[in-house]
Amino acid sequence: MTTQRSGKVTDLSVAIDPATTTWVPGRSQEGLDDRLEVAVLEPGDRVAVRDAGNPAGPALVFSSAEWQSLLSGRPSLVDLR
Repeated sequence: MTTQRSGKVTDLSVAIDPATTTWVPGRSQEGLDDRLEVAVLEPGDRVAVRDAGNPAGPALVFSSAEWQSLLSGRPSLVDLR
């Protein structure tokens, strides 16, 4: 799948290897702990987010910069440290 942003075409196809991907539960004060899981994808430049209740379903994938931007206003949403 591809998308076009600001005149650029971005490839959104990402293969998530279940053998090498470790999903961690989200930690938040908003009660989202049991609703989402996050994984850092190798080589560490992308972050995937999925519905914990549907682990075989789709995942959203963000670049590291996009993820940091997303969390900049909500640092407690998911802390991977």
